[in-house]
Amino acid sequence: MAAEPAGDKDSQRPLVSRHRMRRSRRDAETEKAQRLQRWLTSFPGIFLKVDGIPGDRTSNAYRLVTGHYLPGDPRGE
Repeated sequence: MAAEPAGDKDSQRPLVSRHRMRRSRRDAETEKAQRLQRWLTSFPGIFLKVDGIPGDRTSNAYRLVTGHYLPGDPRGE
């Protein structure tokens, strides 16, 4: 029998939004994407519409700040 990683389901989720081209049906995921977009917009030269959709532009901005695309973005896999 394989051992399960320690922690609950929430601790295994990425801390940032997953790349997606549509708004999530879950309010918590939309709010998480909006918080990420506001944070990214706080960096000089990055301008994002805070719409709760963590798509290509949000992933590009995330890459500029962190060096990585958002989880789930095919460009980073």
